[in-house]
Amino acid sequence: MTDLMTIKQSAKVTVDEQGNPIVQIPLEVWEEFWHEQNPKSEISAQNQRLLALLEQWQNEPDDQSEEWWDEFQQFLRENRVNFPYTDLGLGDDE
Repeated sequence: MTDLMTIKQSAKVTVDEQGNPIVQIPLEVWEEFWHEQNPKSEISAQNQRLLALLEQWQNEPDDQSEEWWDEFQQFLRENRVNFPYTDLGLGDDE
């Protein structure tokens, strides 16, 4: 369980791009705290599937070179695609 003391101990005060003071909390600490406060039962079934897919992607090795990713990002910038909302018929749209 992530308590406030853990968050306080892991946090650091810094400044943002405009020089305003901000508090930084390591992502792992924040995610653990967030998930404790917002259990998965409150997340829609569709979002749970998306989270599972993201977790699966994070565990797959990235075997593409930096050059490949640069070219891919350039391709995406030059060929933008917008997807309209589509009901997938899964019965879990909010």
